[in-house]
Amino acid sequence: MLSIVVLDVNNIIINLFLAMIIVLSIILALKNNQARVLHWQSNNTWLIEQDEQQLSASLLKGSVMTPFFGVLNFKCDNGKRINVVIFKDALNYHAFRKLRVKLKVEGIVANSHDTL
Repeated sequence: MLSIVVLDVNNIIINLFLAMIIVLSIILALKNNQARVLHWQSNNTWLIEQDEQQLSASLLKGSVMTPFFGVLNFKCDNGKRINVVIFKDALNYHAFRKLRVKLKVEGIVANSHDTL
């Protein structure tokens, strides 16, 4: 019995190329995933701490707060935009609820999305 194995070189090259793209995407996503500390200031602005620097920012209209997660869109004083996703289980129950209430009362303006 004679067996012939034929390797399709084009499929191997395409699969390797796709694998490299996936690995690169994962590396870039992890690089952009940064720890941030958010401080709400009394004048309705935010202080965002990241990479050992502090940025003053304001909350944008496109921010969304739901009972399960929040997407907070900020514009820093230097023009940079920062988007922060906060899931309910990232904070304790009372801290997440306090954030939702504070954003409902003082933070998210009428034209933004709010499902509280």
